[in-house]
Amino acid sequence: MASNSDAKRSSFMSMGEVSFDESDSASNLETHNSYGVPSCECRRKSKAVVYTSKTSKNPYRTFYGCRYYKEGKTHCKYFKWVDEHIDERLAELEEGKQNLEMDTKVIEVMMKDMQEKMKEIMGWKKKMKVMIGFMIVIVIIAMVSRQ
Repeated sequence: MASNSDAKRSSFMSMGEVSFDESDSASNLETHNSYGVPSCECRRKSKAVVYTSKTSKNPYRTFYGCRYYKEGKTHCKYFKWVDEHIDERLAELEEGKQNLEMDTKVIEVMMKDMQEKMKEIMGWKKKMKVMIGFMIVIVIIAMVSRQ
């Protein structure tokens, strides 16, 4: 039976188009949808590429590596198992979600406080209008009585 994180992983892995290169001891799986794909650590700062391990210790296990790994160019030797990266990203996203929920609650409390202050200000505004009205009436009465 698949765990909840396995279901999340499989839905994550199904995003974007993929292309395979079946050569050597690892096959290359380059994603065209780079959301959440780590950058390798070489001077080029390019997105890492997904490879599939063909070793007996980790058969068909996917990992991120430098895109220049198989091209014979100088590369940074970046390595990270995809499942571990996804678990880390899910934890980061969950933490971000919790932070947003907390921020939302703080903003809701602030809005409620501001609404209460606004009601109080509107009450004072109404009282001030009444007082100004009385003052105008008193001034008019005083002016009429002096004549």
